[in-house]
Amino acid sequence: MSKGVILGHLGEGRYLVRQELAIQRIKDEITRLSERIAKLATDLPAAQVALIEAEDAVKDVARKIDLLIPDYRAGVDGARKQIVDLQRELVPLQSAARQAQIKVSDLTSENLAALKRRNLLQSIPEGRELEAWCADYTLDLSGTVGLVDVNDEGGQGVIIQPGFNGSADYDRRRDGALFPALAQTGIQTYFNAALLPGVQKWLPRYRVGVITSISGDVCNVTLDAAVSSAQDLPINVKDVLAEVPILYMDCDGAAFKTGDRVLVRFTQSGPLVVGFEREPVPCSLFGFVFEPARYAGVRGTNYTAVKETYGKPFDDMNGPINYPLGTVSGTDGAWTALPNGGQLFIERGKARNYGNKNWFNSDKLVLSWSGPPGRAHRLDQYDPNFSSFKRVWKTRPYVFHDLDIILDLTTEAAAGDFDHVLGAAVHTDIEGSRWLIVVASDNEFIPLDVRDSLPGQTFKVFRVAVDGNMQPTGALEFLHQYTMPVEMMYQSHFYFSEDGTKAVCTIVGDLLDPDNLHIDLLRYDLQSGFSVEQIWSRAQPIGSRSRTSTWAQENNTGTGRLLTKTGTLTVNYQAAPHSVPIYCDFVGNDEVIAYEVRPAVNSNASARYDFEEGSFDHSREHPAPISEWSGSRSSSEARSAPFSVVTSAGRVLFQMPFTPQENSNFQYDYFSVATVSGSDENGSFVQPGYGTFSLSNSVTAQVGGIDWEENLLAIDIRFEFCAVAYGGYDYDLNESISTSSDNPDFGTGGVQATGSISGNEIVEVVEVWMGGSLHQREEALRLAGPIEISAYSQDPIAVTGINASNESIQETVYPELPLKIGSPYLLTAAGYRSGVHAISSVGMNYRTGSTTRKPILLQHVSGYQDPVDEILERNLVDGYLLCSVGLV
Repeated sequence: MSKGVILGHLGEGRYLVRQELAIQRIKDEITRLSERIAKLATDLPAAQVALIEAEDAVKDVARKIDLLIPDYRAGVDGARKQIVDLQRELVPLQSAARQAQIKVSDLTSENLAALKRRNLLQSIPEGRELEAWCADYTLDLSGTVGLVDVNDEGGQGVIIQPGFNGSADYDRRRDGALFPALAQTGIQTYFNAALLPGVQKWLPRYRVGVITSISGDVCNVTLDAAVSSAQDLPINVKDVLAEVPILYMDCDGAAFKTGDRVLVRFTQSGPLVVGFEREPVPCSLFGFVFEPARYAGVRGTNYTAVKETYGKPFDDMNGPINYPLGTVSGTDGAWTALPNGGQLFIERGKARNYGNKNWFNSDKLVLSWSGPPGRAHRLDQYDPNFSSFKRVWKTRPYVFHDLDIILDLTTEAAAGDFDHVLGAAVHTDIEGSRWLIVVASDNEFIPLDVRDSLPGQTFKVFRVAVDGNMQPTGALEFLHQYTMPVEMMYQSHFYFSEDGTKAVCTIVGDLLDPDNLHIDLLRYDLQSGFSVEQIWSRAQPIGSRSRTSTWAQENNTGTGRLLTKTGTLTVNYQAAPHSVPIYCDFVGNDEVIAYEVRPAVNSNASARYDFEEGSFDHSREHPAPISEWSGSRSSSEARSAPFSVVTSAGRVLFQMPFTPQENSNFQYDYFSVATVSGSDENGSFVQPGYGTFSLSNSVTAQVGGIDWEENLLAIDIRFEFCAVAYGGYDYDLNESISTSSDNPDFGTGGVQATGSISGNEIVEVVEVWMGGSLHQREEALRLAGPIEISAYSQDPIAVTGINASNESIQETVYPELPLKIGSPYLLTAAGYRSGVHAISSVGMNYRTGSTTRKPILLQHVSGYQDPVDEILERNLVDGYLLCSVGLV
């Protein structure tokens, strides 16, 4: 186990952390070594001086002996005695010199060893930076935390201790410290290596494994194979753990499912699942609610989808009615799907008191109100009639909680005519009082055709005190008011922060002047009221377009007959990558904006045209006029990346699977010698003309994209949900003409080319994305494409784009209009996650022709392969669906 310091949160419980090593002892040893090295810096030179002095003393006595040896050999009296005396003096001096040598050698070795040891210790880092997942879904870790070393030793994986209720904070007794092996002595290294496998096996701390089965808060886990770094000895006593309790945040087993990879902590009471190995999930904040329904065909001149719903009574005297759906158009038609461990508990017969719009907080409190599906929409773009499937799209005066109406604005005098709820939240003030905050308007929306006669739409904010059961305990109070300019329209409802103190609404205008369209954020603050910020304008340039054309012609001044025409054309279009806001939402207490991310576009085209008439073919018996013309055009268009929808937090909600592009080359040549008739000395004559016509055209293209027909169907930043419709086709065209005057169509303007086309099939698709990846996909339509092999006149100048003018045009390029949000053919669209559970439903009355429609139904409920079959006991192909999915 070890200690870490949080350096940053990378999102979804993944952190950048510095694992700190137990370096205090290392620092202490470095200090001791430095002090000793400093001491040796004086002791060693002193010893070296003493050695030199001792060696000099030995040398002096030895030299005296050497000088007496000749006298001794010559028999000088007293020489022998002097030598003996000097030898007695030399012996202790030699011993002292030897001791001095040993001391210098010892001090030198000690100094070298100390320097080497200090350098080694100083090279050991204080820690290392790494990315690690928290074992639970705690998103606000900071400071020092405890780290789990998988398999109880470094180098086999690091996980941050579960952080719920502050439990990830570093605890020395629990988390210990990681001491570098390099800093250990040989004895320590040997001792630890000898004991490590036994400690890992018989006193285990942490392992990772996979849940093989789960029931409530107890599961069975198969551990990963684990071996010690010491001798590769296996360290699991058991590979399969049965009946392991789960302790996770405040929901325990509800966050897990079979197949999850988990962290197992071994305690004195036995193993315990305490979190995930990676990618932790939050505890389920809420349950789901939906309305079983059936797409029962279309009616009327608008081919409106017919909606069939079901409810109570479910039984009569003869037994079950239409089991399990109940009576057609019956009451209490909502069903709930509530988390129950790793599964969802389905229950029918609930009051249909919930809306498509919602707000929730971390206390598992959910409010909802009525409105179109998704979090962004433009009512003016599809003119809903609020019937059939769209009946529940209409704003109403209610705020819902737990399938109950907790506020009805029509019964509140303070609300007056403001009975269209457009936002709601709960706020607890500093005194502990709980308030229901509501934004309302006196209009659903103001249609464009009456905006000259009406003021802009007005919003009012109210509050009412509520008790713990969300029941009002006082009168409704007015807080603030704002009236939009008449040219503006809301593109979202008012979405509140988790604490209920702030809200944001995305508004768009000038709807009467699309060239000056801009997108603003209408913010609300509980203390200061409303404010507006423009975040995008279509008046901001993104690129340039240039067109340069030349045209020259020369006439025969004698006859006035046109002799030559020459034209050129160059077109260049460049647009920089740019983003267009879709809408703004709150994720927790943070504003997040979703953007259309449009790639850079680079398009180029060049063309040339040449014509000559007036020369003669003198090689013939009768000179004949010649006509020649030719033309060419080449073009290319490329984009830097696929279109995508990305949030300001960097999350990709959708990305096109292809990038539109085109490359083409067109070339033609025509040569004609005219027929000549007349008379000569031989009488009347007709000299037939002749000619040739060649043409080639090749095109490779990918056409279409998100703006093909329907666009962005629904979006929800909070759950990274995005439903889209797109279409297009790709093709390779190669066609050519090579003919002469023998062709009966020659010169008539209708020479048919020959060649080949590949691809050329229009495909339209509906996709649902959740969590940044494709969730479901259904092909909605497949048609033959529009590309054909064509017929051409002998002078197809129109294909080149040259128009007999001299001009040079430079234009500024501005962004295209934002995508349509919603669709007149949309029936329902929503997607939510709650812990390990997820649900989504998208339905369309898809337009397949001017008078034809077909249902496109994409349904998903976690834990069900076919939710319509397994929950409703019906078939998707018969039009059954889980409609109006919401939160409860």
